[in-house]
Amino acid sequence: MIEGYVGKHTSHYLEMVESVHANKHHGYHFHHLMVVFQIDGPVSIEKFKTAVLNLGAANPAVRTSFHKQAAGWVQRIEPIVDSRAFEYRNRQSYLGDWKKKAHEEILAENDTPFALANEPLMKIIILDFPDAKVVFGKFHHILCDGWGILIAMNQLLGFYMAELAQAPAAVPTLAPERYLSFAEQENLFLKSREGHQTLDWWRDYLNDHPFLHSLIPTRPSGFLGVCVGLLSDKCNKRLLEIAQDQGFHLSYLAHAAYLKALSSFLGHNDILITYVKANRNDANSAVIGNFADWVPVRHRINLDRNLIEIAREAQRDVNEAKDHYLPYWHIVENVCQEQYLNDFGLTPYSFDFVPAFEPKVDFGAGVSFKLLHDLQVFPFRLTATDIFCRATQFRDPRSGDLNLSIDLIYHSGFLPNDKIQTISDQIKAELEKLVTP
Repeated sequence: MIEGYVGKHTSHYLEMVESVHANKHHGYHFHHLMVVFQIDGPVSIEKFKTAVLNLGAANPAVRTSFHKQAAGWVQRIEPIVDSRAFEYRNRQSYLGDWKKKAHEEILAENDTPFALANEPLMKIIILDFPDAKVVFGKFHHILCDGWGILIAMNQLLGFYMAELAQAPAAVPTLAPERYLSFAEQENLFLKSREGHQTLDWWRDYLNDHPFLHSLIPTRPSGFLGVCVGLLSDKCNKRLLEIAQDQGFHLSYLAHAAYLKALSSFLGHNDILITYVKANRNDANSAVIGNFADWVPVRHRINLDRNLIEIAREAQRDVNEAKDHYLPYWHIVENVCQEQYLNDFGLTPYSFDFVPAFEPKVDFGAGVSFKLLHDLQVFPFRLTATDIFCRATQFRDPRSGDLNLSIDLIYHSGFLPNDKIQTISDQIKAELEKLVTP
């Protein structure tokens, strides 16, 4: 077992989560992500359980736990994944509508927070109905954020395929020492001359933005709202073609439409958001996992330009910010001390793109997995007083067509629902207008 005390940022986070854990109406403790699958084909509960154990052996992130001691919080990478990380629920005697029952159980699990202290922060659950086998994975975001959860689930399904085929799994095993080494390297960089020069760049880049000079209001209690906008297959296909012709990723078109909608909402065009830089750890706190760090990005968009031009400018801004990468908390602490530890965010609006993830993942051996879109509980429960935008490209399991959903996540206790719907409608209208002759 490898263990060590966490840094001040993670310690602060853990204390905040623990302090509101019993308060169901507070959002801090919902920092988990869920993905729901249905298994088509033969299923072996024992082989799936073995796959979960193999996932833990290969991926140190999913066997990480936190423990509160007198001297502070300790983070451990356990030798094996905790047995509580897998749960089998026999529902063979249930003769009603299995989809309704599964939906109820998924909702209940989604409303059950991780305790964080002294328990596994990953849970794989199988619901075994007479006519269906439903699997859902629940991960605390401190282990596997939006990108890492896809890595972990693909690894899990790969191990299950190998168990069914009685063949070696083509999944590499990661040594926990590599995580620790990476954190140490980043901490050394922060103290170096180059690290200080990079921090100076961030001060110049952000220092005159008005948001940095106003305190963030206290986060309200209450549940988050989700506003989901689906684009038509025809629109999505044309957007893909435009993005390919222009040489940038489809997400930048969604990003550009989001920026235009925010400029209307805010009343100005100097927009500060955060963007995901995948698979980084919080070096200051030695958090070990497939964690997605945030990179602040400042856009001074020209509203007279068309969506393609705005998307190209957005790509340039994002790449420039990522080229000057520093751990997110380091920027918060050193650039805007007024905000430091007053809130878990530097900026009021965030954009997160999840890569294309096939709803049906076929590993052969007579088994396949598909996302249950009609069952799926929204996998992100983020704490926010503000608006998060998540664009997800997926393939409809019924038609086989690619589609794009643009989801706005917001705190319903802080922002009116109709205002968020207006932003969502504007995003869709901008993208539809782009593809309309």
